[in-house]
Amino acid sequence: MALGSDMGSERHALRIGAGDRDGRPELPAGFDSAETVAGGKAEIEQRLERMLTGRGPEDLVLLDFHLPAFTDAHDRVFFRAEGTDPALPYSTAVPADLVRTLLLNCRAGLKLVLLDGQDARPFHAPGIRILTGIGELRTALTAHSGQTNAAPGKLVAVGTGEQGPVYLDFTTEPHFLAFGESESGKSALLRHIARGIMARYSPAEALFLVVDYRHSLLGVVEDQYRLGYAMARGQLDGLVRDVAAALRQRLPGPWRGPDLFVLVDDYDLVATQAGNPLQPLAEFLPHAREIGLHLVVARSSTRAARASEEPVLRALKDVASPGIVLSAHPDEGVLLGDITAGPLPPGRGTLLSRTAGRQLIQVSWSPPA
Repeated sequence: MALGSDMGSERHALRIGAGDRDGRPELPAGFDSAETVAGGKAEIEQRLERMLTGRGPEDLVLLDFHLPAFTDAHDRVFFRAEGTDPALPYSTAVPADLVRTLLLNCRAGLKLVLLDGQDARPFHAPGIRILTGIGELRTALTAHSGQTNAAPGKLVAVGTGEQGPVYLDFTTEPHFLAFGESESGKSALLRHIARGIMARYSPAEALFLVVDYRHSLLGVVEDQYRLGYAMARGQLDGLVRDVAAALRQRLPGPWRGPDLFVLVDDYDLVATQAGNPLQPLAEFLPHAREIGLHLVVARSSTRAARASEEPVLRALKDVASPGIVLSAHPDEGVLLGDITAGPLPPGRGTLLSRTAGRQLIQVSWSPPA
């Protein structure tokens, strides 16, 4: 795992309501594009959508807000555009909830919102970083620049830490674990990782076996990347048998062909007292870098400490696999390394790896397909 971006990262800024204020400081240099929009509701919303669409995990986006904000009778926040009638906020003003949704759906690795004294509540969401001044913006840009020349390789965005974007490097640490309670952000994390891999690897370089008993990953992995998709044990048994046979032919390595990413959501439903259909893969986990195998597992934190002796989880921990502990009940105790369970906002978690150490991050939100 590594912090940083690659040389393909871009920075885009949109200054909203720029014509309404005098004496505002200029944005620092270093943006690939910095546009300004000031007008009515429809124009602002269209420019927001256009600016936030098509961004990738290595990109940075900034929304610089200078529209006055107000709340309606239900305490919902709106931004006052040209022609706004406070009595008709939904038809004449820009809803803060809409801006928040567009940001959450944006795939940029670092999403910044610079506010000019407005209500920040709508932007308290996973993956969105709120700034209150140009000084904070310069600090964020400096940190992002420092990461741009970081370790090369196929880095996959996972979220944002105190120093900027946080990336996984499956070429150096091939597996990944995630623990958390219900609604902590496990499935969103797996969706984000899957989309990040597809953004960095071609179908000739990566294939997925998706294990998804609750269908939370349905449609996320594109057809050309999908080796198999299992929603029940009957499907999974045969797929794992074929995969194990193919991996055995890759030993002792090196091999020619795509890496295999085995993406497992709700691992606690897969590995039960009746057995674990993934167990045939355990013998290959120590040889992952030589044979191109990656096991990415999300498991409920409930009774996870006691389940850590299960063969596949034990094998992952024996090779010091990196991982994250999201929100979990304190009674669950130590879940990964020395990280103990505790309550956290959705998408927030403590990351642990050999290369990046231990840090609190905000996982980037990735919506269902």
